[in-house]
Amino acid sequence: MAMVWHSRRERALSSDGFKMDGISQPAYLRRRDAAAYVQSVYGIPCTPQWLAKLAVIGGGPLFRYSGRFPLYESATLDAWVKERIGPSVRTTAERTVTYAEARA
Repeated sequence: MAMVWHSRRERALSSDGFKMDGISQPAYLRRRDAAAYVQSVYGIPCTPQWLAKLAVIGGGPLFRYSGRFPLYESATLDAWVKERIGPSVRTTAERTVTYAEARA
């Protein structure tokens, strides 16, 4: 049986939630794949450069290293995105109040 290899870009751009031909997503994602995952699953702009910056200054998702390569788990990416998304509001005035409450 021949193995079919898909590039990381093909996996990231698949339309069925990062699964292709019954192959589930890898346990750990490299930075480029993590950014593509956030964009494809949540529709939030995310680049590998931004994740690298957040890794230095803080505020980004948790990650691990394998040698010199940072690796992200989809569960920690999911948790990080959900922390960044604010509560539902009906008007822009409500957003200002909830933002101020969150900062207090």
